[in-house]
Amino acid sequence: MINRLDEVIKRFGLKIKKYTFLNFGILVDTDEGNFIFKKINLSESRILFLHGVKEYLARRGFPYTDRYFLNKGKPYVKYKDDIYVMIKLINGKKCSYFNDIEIKKASRTLGRFHNASKGYTEGKEFQENSNLGKWPKIFLDRCDDFIYIKNLINMKTNKTYIDKLFLENVERIYNMSMECAKQLQKNKYFEVVENEGKYNFLCHNNYNFNNVIIDNNHICNIINFDYCKFELRCFDLASFIMSNIIRFNWDFDRALKILEWYNDVRLISKDELKIMACIFQFPYEFWRLANCYYYERYISCDLYYYINFKRAVKNIDLQNKFLEKYYKEFI
Repeated sequence: MINRLDEVIKRFGLKIKKYTFLNFGILVDTDEGNFIFKKINLSESRILFLHGVKEYLARRGFPYTDRYFLNKGKPYVKYKDDIYVMIKLINGKKCSYFNDIEIKKASRTLGRFHNASKGYTEGKEFQENSNLGKWPKIFLDRCDDFIYIKNLINMKTNKTYIDKLFLENVERIYNMSMECAKQLQKNKYFEVVENEGKYNFLCHNNYNFNNVIIDNNHICNIINFDYCKFELRCFDLASFIMSNIIRFNWDFDRALKILEWYNDVRLISKDELKIMACIFQFPYEFWRLANCYYYERYISCDLYYYINFKRAVKNIDLQNKFLEKYYKEFI
């Protein structure tokens, strides 16, 4: 690995002073500064798209991203069958879930990112770079996951306590999920997609507290753009709100604060608020756990899954109470 590291970094034209192995890559101290070096499982066209996004944002007055170091004008190096990138390290700290001052900065930064993304056109012809118009199918596919897992469990002779917990709750969770897809279409989803799509706005699509870095100058920076696509901006906002409020028992007042701070920069339309209701309704935590447990099993401990499934079921009630308040306020 070290020989490969030295060889690839030489192709970037950098001289290594030292490097440190991390979970998400290798921190490299070079004559040009500190970078995160890593192998990336994306196509060349996708990396060029993401590089173009970051450079476009910088030209539009938003340079606060983890930009790529270039090798002969390209943001990557190919070594044998692998692709490697060098990403500028942003010195700072992750945004805290519990610090309202930092959340306020992150909310406004999201709005500034969305505004700056307007008009980007490179790579729009590739399906992998856009989620516009795809969410009804995404929700329906997730509904199919629940049915598939339910049938899988019913074929088992000996059902585990996790299987039984899943079966006890899958019907109401499936109905919640189906309602998401139905409400999207009732709430003018495709009309909003058509209108927003004319302006080529981007979503980060993974805007959470791990990917918001407050640097040493107290400026919010956005990192990890691997999921960035053309998309309705309200999806980013709804995801960011959920990543916070689920840690506070679906606190509606916290959601209102984030909406207010985001609105300081970019006003959310009534149609977007309706679409966000559909996003808030999907039982994402339960769906994610079901996929992990029945398809992937990254963690082998059943007790871990059981505890988290129980928590996800409890959170459904909190989620529904949140939705009642949200509908009363905005719909």
